[in-house]
Amino acid sequence: MEREQDRELMIGEDTVCVAVGRDIEESKLTLLWAVQKFPGKKFCVLHVHQHAQTIYSITEGLEVSRPEQDRLRNIVNEIRDRIINDYRLICQEQGVQAEKLLIEMDDVAKGILELVGQHHIKLLVMGAAADKHYSMGMNHLKSKKTLYVEQRLPPYCQVWFICSGNLVCTRQINPRSSSSPSYSTGSSELASNLDLTVIERTEESECGNESYVMLQSGRDLDHLSSQGSSNGQLSSQLEQALLEAEISNQEALEELAKHTRAQKIAHQDIRTQAMSFPFIISPPLWKCFRFSANEMSSQRIIPTLIITY
Repeated sequence: MEREQDRELMIGEDTVCVAVGRDIEESKLTLLWAVQKFPGKKFCVLHVHQHAQTIYSITEGLEVSRPEQDRLRNIVNEIRDRIINDYRLICQEQGVQAEKLLIEMDDVAKGILELVGQHHIKLLVMGAAADKHYSMGMNHLKSKKTLYVEQRLPPYCQVWFICSGNLVCTRQINPRSSSSPSYSTGSSELASNLDLTVIERTEESECGNESYVMLQSGRDLDHLSSQGSSNGQLSSQLEQALLEAEISNQEALEELAKHTRAQKIAHQDIRTQAMSFPFIISPPLWKCFRFSANEMSSQRIIPTLIITY
């Protein structure tokens, strides 16, 4: 897929880049650790957006029309923007203005490496493992993704690996060598006095600098059918609910997937019932039978057959 660069974001040598994921609860302590560890530094929130993978997980096994693809793209992008804005608001609560650096790629580890190389990032903070895997005295990396990144980072990049608000280990640069980084074990510094109150979203203009770069790579979405059934249109009510409901971003994605599948199944049931009648229905007439999943479940709608001779 062709890459697009909207605007060049300059990452200075004193800018601390914090890699964050889609799950805010998992990455919040890592971000807060960095903000408290490096007072006075510039910050940048780094995020790898798995756009194609997210849509594929929602539509797997379903025929999706091109208009439905476009609406799904828009909704998933809205959720992505909510995630990034939430992270920047966390920084703002700590008195820090954070920029954002995004890349669209299915592989998170490769996405991080791509951004580090593209922007010559020298200070990086990222998770060592999921918080649930943390234990007292933890001093080594457990995540395959983290190990992959650590083994392939350029020698100029110094990294702090965090788990559950604790420093696990640090990848330091040997000033005597440009190619031999050294490592030190963290002292299990617990991020203390952290305000973990859920922060309400506000307008993006409150988040400070708006500059960012979006790189696109990974598989294209052409694996989704461009001529799929038009019966499974995503409802505008769901889209509105996704954007306004006070629920987590992960729950929004799960609700989107559930709704999409429910509508597809409902319309498939209609088609199956109609085909069981000993009459021939002209294909153009079939397109007249369009019902929402809610109508199917609440009213037990059975399509009325229109027989033409």
